[in-house]
Amino acid sequence: MEKELQDYVAIVSAPQTSTAGRAAMTKMLRERFIDIARHLERMDKLIDAFRTTPAGVAFAESWTAARNIYDRGHGSTPPTDPPSTYEPMA
Repeated sequence: MEKELQDYVAIVSAPQTSTAGRAAMTKMLRERFIDIARHLERMDKLIDAFRTTPAGVAFAESWTAARNIYDRGHGSTPPTDPPSTYEPMA
């Protein structure tokens, strides 16, 4: 009977344990993103040193363009269907 009780407790507490584990991972990811952002900011400052030649300017512009993030997500609204161009024949 003791084993069944332990199994029950494990099953009942599993969702809470899972939620706590995900929360800890999310916090850890936030810290890593902040750390990476700091490194990229330092690199952004170093890139300016390349702007002395045409090739360096092209490199710096490419770096800047690559650092832009384009959110192409659709958010929480469902996409709408485009209007139909099909017209039935009479």
